[in-house]
Amino acid sequence: MPTENNGRIYLEPEKGNPTVKQMNKQTLAIAEKVRVERLHQLQNESFGIKKPAKMYLNFNTFFLELWEERKRTGVNFASWESVYKQLNNFNKKILFTEITERLMEEFKAYLLKRLHQNSAPNTSISSNILFTKPTEEN
Repeated sequence: MPTENNGRIYLEPEKGNPTVKQMNKQTLAIAEKVRVERLHQLQNESFGIKKPAKMYLNFNTFFLELWEERKRTGVNFASWESVYKQLNNFNKKILFTEITERLMEEFKAYLLKRLHQNSAPNTSISSNILFTKPTEEN
């Protein structure tokens, strides 16, 4: 069985044993992953790249922190507050991996529907939202 001593990984003598051979193969794969991860860590440190202090699980939490910063500074606070509330009414936990063009279109449709239900007849949604068209990638 492979052993570890002071962060070092050792392989066991195979002596024609297919089980030990497979275990050694897995140990080498793990060692390679550890090597690559450590290399990335060293490269990032040498270029001054640090891991983010916070890891956001969902977009709503991230947006909340941005909103709170706007609240503190007072810059566009009302707009950010409105978007945050509508975002949470739309979906309380949007994962970063779920943010797609389709989700944005669904959110836009949600906003338009809410605007129609809750507003005076001549109220209009911001043209930045209403006329947003996806960009085409070449």
